[in-house]
Amino acid sequence: MPERVPQAAPDTRKERSPRSPNAPARIMDVTRYLKVALCLLGAAGSGALAVLGLVHHSMPGLSHAAVVVGDTYSQSAQSSQFWFLILLWSSVCAVFLWLAWRTFRT
Repeated sequence: MPERVPQAAPDTRKERSPRSPNAPARIMDVTRYLKVALCLLGAAGSGALAVLGLVHHSMPGLSHAAVVVGDTYSQSAQSSQFWFLILLWSSVCAVFLWLAWRTFRT
């Protein structure tokens, strides 16, 4: 008696239209470049905060209330908090740049 060989199910996927064979690839390129742009924007913002803090010798606190009231940490009066915030914003800038580079390379 001959053995029965199971047959594969018919392919029911839709064919891609011939007009846009690379449509999903183009969408991925757009989202990748959007992610890179957002990372670069974050790096520019955090880097600008660090540089402006060094130029003006004062940094606003991390809370929204500190920014509204104008409560700042100065280099002369609260030097440890000032340098902590400079280091924080510099490291945030570095992380955003690393994320942008990694997103661009993948």
